[in-house]
Amino acid sequence: MRIQAVWRGGHSYSHGYDYRDGLESFASIKEAGYELWRRSRMGYGEFQYVNAEDERPVRYDTPAVDETASMDLYVPGSDEPFRRLTLGPRGGVRSENY
Repeated sequence: MRIQAVWRGGHSYSHGYDYRDGLESFASIKEAGYELWRRSRMGYGEFQYVNAEDERPVRYDTPAVDETASMDLYVPGSDEPFRRLTLGPRGGVRSENY
């Protein structure tokens, strides 16, 4: 089952008023957590391809995240997140249910 995620916090993530404007699609919670971890170590933005809701690749700039960043995870079609991923105190990724 694919999941969708919205980035929160961080020094350059902002998606306006509607969270659906900033959705990224991931194959699993583990993949989403890896992206949170990886981008927190980049230190700069990068261009990459991500899967849009309809599974077509979209290229855009994904800025780096800092220790305040998190991801809210959604089941496709739902308006309520079911989980939040944050960076832990020792550099790992923490998962919290809503």
